[in-house]
Amino acid sequence: MTWPNPGHHRLRTPGSRRPRRHRPAERAAQARGPADRKPMSIWDRIKFLILLVLVWFILVWSAMANNPLIGFSDAMRIQYVRAGGCSC
Repeated sequence: MTWPNPGHHRLRTPGSRRPRRHRPAERAAQARGPADRKPMSIWDRIKFLILLVLVWFILVWSAMANNPLIGFSDAMRIQYVRAGGCSC
């Protein structure tokens, strides 16, 4: 696209617009339609929460396995404090 010389001005009417040139990627996006995605299902929303809880229970089990005198509730409390919970 070349620009006109500074001394040469084109007059445009208020309703006229310059035609927009589309790039090939823009044309393909327009052909596909709007870029809305479908809503996530409930499984997609909770699977990461389940994964984090599973990792936390593995850490609790590891604390119990390292010291046979620690019960489940004590191991949970230790992991909670290590994670930044209360300092009880």
